[in-house]
Amino acid sequence: MIRSKAAEPRHNSARCGRGRRAPWVLALIVAAVLMTPSMAAARIDTDAVWRSDGPVFSDDQLVVIEKILTATRCTDEKSGCGYRHDGTPAKRGTTADIKIIRWQVSSHPAYLVRADYCGAGGCDEGVFVRIDNRWRLLIESFGMLERERTSTRGFRDLTFHPRGGAAFRLTWSGRGYVRAPE
Repeated sequence: MIRSKAAEPRHNSARCGRGRRAPWVLALIVAAVLMTPSMAAARIDTDAVWRSDGPVFSDDQLVVIEKILTATRCTDEKSGCGYRHDGTPAKRGTTADIKIIRWQVSSHPAYLVRADYCGAGGCDEGVFVRIDNRWRLLIESFGMLERERTSTRGFRDLTFHPRGGAAFRLTWSGRGYVRAPE
């Protein structure tokens, strides 16, 4: 019987011996398994979001926003800091796609994130707060948000001004913002 080269078993550098994986491959698999929970924890928590309408930010935008929020050193509470859609900082005086504004609503680090091109009826905006080493999206709206002097359960009460509607208050429920009873 003549053996062709095609029939010969090929050497696989990821295997050693009788089909067992090489130690470095096992180390990579273990590292991947151990890293998975921490990578999942890095995603923005959107479980308890108050929304005026539907979602404002897409999943792709949330990935970019999370990177911006984690890396930012922005402390400008008036005009904020501008960023491009890819997460790179925009130069002052140029048009930015995303603007983040330091916006304290509690003792946790927080930012108001909005599209830099707002219309007459308001802005697409969201309130992001870092709680337990994870960014949480608390509010997603089109309109204007205003911080009040009062607080509920350690979080500032907010007034939401919807486009074409009457303003109303939002208070902290302990898990997220809710519309306050009138």
